[in-house]
Amino acid sequence: MSDRISRVDLIRFAFDTEGLGLPEAGTAGVGNVIAKKGSRISSQRWAVRIKTADGAEGGYVTHWIGTPASFAQAAMLAPRLIGCDPDQR
Repeated sequence: MSDRISRVDLIRFAFDTEGLGLPEAGTAGVGNVIAKKGSRISSQRWAVRIKTADGAEGGYVTHWIGTPASFAQAAMLAPRLIGCDPDQR
């Protein structure tokens, strides 16, 4: 049996990407980014890092679903992971 989860970190970050933009028809939706020469898009994402008391650590960086709403959901649930077995779902 592995040790228990002792810490959950949520890390927000932002970055710019050259050559990507939003379509002219509108900007609704999560993944409607298109290739657009001469354009630049700013993106915000977040990562989760989980640590156990015995020093094991794992992490994941969100992709298109790394929205403020999904960050808020994770922030609500993260404290509930403390003390849980990391090998259980």
